[in-house]
Parts: sequence; C-alpha cells; structure tokens
Amino acid sequence: MKKNHIITFWESLPSWHFLINKLFMFDNQMKFINHLFSWKNKPKVEAPKSWVDLFF
Repeated sequence: MKKNHIITFWESLPSWHFLINKLFMFDNQMKFINHLFSWKNKPKVEAPKSWVDLFF
C-alpha cells in the first residue's frame, strides 16, 4: 500500500512539473530576467528565489 503510493507519487512528478511550468512560465521568466539584470546591483543571493529560478 505504502510502496504503491510512493510509486504513484514519483510517476506523477513529471506531470506536476509540466503543469506548474505552464502556469508560472511567464512569471518565472520575468523573475529570472530580473534576477540576471539585478545581479550586479544585488550581490546577495536569495535562496528561495534562486531555488525557484533553478527548477523553473
């Protein structure tokens, strides 16, 4: 029961990633662009923002 749940969870990850990518693609592209342009002005790295930019 638990094993099947884990397998189902891992099999559903690509679909969730695709869905989230579609929903937030534009928003995260803008975040990524702003992150690149503001890098020299803001040397301090924000972990959550970098985490989002890394995976989306």
